[in-house]
Amino acid sequence: MHIDKKFELLEKIEVFVGIDIAKNTHYASFLTKTGKILKTGLAVKNSREGFTILLNELEKHDQNVLIIGLEPTGHYWIALYEYFINLGYTIMLVNPYHTKLCKEQYDNHQSKNDPKDSVLIARMIREGKFTPHLGVDGPYANLRVLTIAREDVALDLKRATIKLKTLLDQYLPEYEKLFPTVSIKSSLAFLRTFGISGIQSSLCAEEKITLLRTKSHSAINHERATKIVQSLAQTVGSRKAIDAVECRLKSLLDRIALFERNIAELEQQIELQLERTNEYRYLKSIKGIAVVTAGTFLGQIGSLSNYRHPRQIEKASGLMLAAQSSGTHDGKPSISKRGRSLLRYILHRIAVLLVAHDKGFKKFYEHKTKVLKKEPLVALVAISIKFINVIFGMVKNKIEYDGSLLFKGLSDA
Repeated sequence: MHIDKKFELLEKIEVFVGIDIAKNTHYASFLTKTGKILKTGLAVKNSREGFTILLNELEKHDQNVLIIGLEPTGHYWIALYEYFINLGYTIMLVNPYHTKLCKEQYDNHQSKNDPKDSVLIARMIREGKFTPHLGVDGPYANLRVLTIAREDVALDLKRATIKLKTLLDQYLPEYEKLFPTVSIKSSLAFLRTFGISGIQSSLCAEEKITLLRTKSHSAINHERATKIVQSLAQTVGSRKAIDAVECRLKSLLDRIALFERNIAELEQQIELQLERTNEYRYLKSIKGIAVVTAGTFLGQIGSLSNYRHPRQIEKASGLMLAAQSSGTHDGKPSISKRGRSLLRYILHRIAVLLVAHDKGFKKFYEHKTKVLKKEPLVALVAISIKFINVIFGMVKNKIEYDGSLLFKGLSDA
């Protein structure tokens, strides 16, 4: 929010409400425009009963001259925020880092308690130290939930695959060297069909060879399949507790199959939601930006129409440069990292994909690393920022990606 708009808003406010957020009980304090405390330490349970108590207190004042401030602590603030936003109240967010810095300014004491913090938040709102919540709605809100869910399931799949590798290291230590990865379809089908004991046996060699060739769609030829089967039949792996190991293997394979189905279903839903956004047609015109990447990016930032300038997205991600300089010391600039870590992560992933798949971005990266002698990570941050500017301009001007035009004047970059 621009500073002028902040002061324009604050001019009409008479009552400032600060709320310290917690899991079970929030605390609210009320201040006047002059800083006089009207009420402090009002306990607000995270329930309808608690919200009604707070609402009764708020209704003692004109809604048009009242503003609420709170810290976005974890996920505990969302229910209260949405409840009172839907009732028409103005709610602003206070950065927890700023609260920490300001804590001792008012009473020169390091003690912390929820009523004290709620008064502090109200004072910070009164001084204009707040930002509006740039929430995501509609398909963007759905994308945020779906892409976070996919990240969770992908992590579960990775863990299950690592556990499968650990099991195979004990009973079939040669296995991982014989397949590109243990999680490819031919490998999983081989394990499910024959099990550890069957693979360790020299029996059914032709059936094993046929299955490997069929499930790999002949990517594994007869010679290679024969080598795999013979090598594993001569394994030096353990043969202890084999019945229990077969149960363990089946459990892991079932989990891997379940996670893979879940990921496929989530990706299908992500693509459906992407088609409802204004930005997807422009994102998918950039080579390397696939469904999950586009969905995660838009799920984190919401609609680009909510932003006046691409630097707002940079700031939200924590990619803005911050230098530490004092006196004769000239500090080296680094990114602030005060932003959404998942947004910063997806922008880094986008940068890597763009360098790998797009000629324009690859040229920009090489210019940074080879001509300007920047470190690879620094160059990738520059790619992330360039991407933000590019997609912002594409959506604003309603044009699809054209690297030859967007990277004119590269020598000056």
